Amino acid sequence: MKRFALFIIAIILFASCDDNPVSSLSDKASGELQKWKSLGINSYTLTQMRIANFTYSGRYVRIYVTNNAITDIRDSSGTTSISGENWQWYKSVDQLFDILIDTKYTKPSYYEILYDDTYHFPAALSLGPGTAKQSEAYTFLTIELIPNK
Repeated sequence: MKRFALFIIAIILFASCDDNPVSSLSDKASGELQKWKSLGINSYTLTQMRIANFTYSGRYVRIYVTNNAITDIRDSSGTTSISGENWQWYKSVDQLFDILIDTKYTKPSYYEILYDDTYHFPAALSLGPGTAKQSEAYTFLTIELIPNK
């Protein structure tokens, strides 16, 4: 039984090996970005949570994006504006893809990514600190994307 367990572990490790896993993460992000871009969605609303060390950490907010630029960020009910100095903590879909594609250079210490099946954006993203270029960890959870019509 012990040999069988070791054999299964060895198969799992071998199957999950990649010559350059961070490069494949970046390549996968590039492919998903092309799928996202093919949808032609430039204006939308995201409901997103960012986990970091700042005032609104761990709370969902609504991010309003027009022509791929963040134009407003409000609380989860959409009624109270979040002050401009806290906007830096949140990202549009294109900015999330920029972070992921850049991993081939930043080489995060760990990563977990889940793409939305419908719109192909990074719905759950967690990256550990990497090189000096990316010294912070990123954790984003986007639970909803509503395209503007």
